[in-house]
Amino acid sequence: TEANRITFSLDNKFQTRRKEVVDFIDFVVSSNFDFGSGWDGRFQDIVTTLELRPSPSWGSSLDAVYDIEKRDLVESNLDLFTLKGEWWRLDFLHRYEKDLSNQLTTKLSWQFHPKWKVELFDRFEVNDRQFEEEEIILTRDLHCWEGSVGFNVRDTEDLERPKAEYAVYLAFRLKAFPAAC
Repeated sequence: TEANRITFSLDNKFQTRRKEVVDFIDFVVSSNFDFGSGWDGRFQDIVTTLELRPSPSWGSSLDAVYDIEKRDLVESNLDLFTLKGEWWRLDFLHRYEKDLSNQLTTKLSWQFHPKWKVELFDRFEVNDRQFEEEEIILTRDLHCWEGSVGFNVRDTEDLERPKAEYAVYLAFRLKAFPAAC
């Protein structure tokens, strides 16, 4: 389909200088003006993005979509915070989709050895008050490759008989381009 629209966007940045210039706060608000079949156009959903980076080891971000006609929040993704240390990382996230889901997610990564890392992941559905997915991954640095073994448990959405799916997997990932090894 053919679209006639203009995107209006407002981008606000607050920067700080550490060793280099860093965007401390980045806030963007945008909306498309859809002309429709003539000059009887209208603004579409308002999309916002907010990123906060108060330090190299801590950050937070939000992106959201607001329906102008219904005057309602359609969806939002909130990375409540990310904390990182030299050998670990902790993430708390919230995802909301109107009439579909309201999820909290946590992820913990711990590099307990220069070549070994373990990751724990949980996703919790607030509306149903139950865990939807849990995963543990053990990763080994193989110089140019990473090898991972994972175990995943996911609840299926079968209304008649709720059940869980279990998966065990082995994955290999190339870390860099072959010329860099």
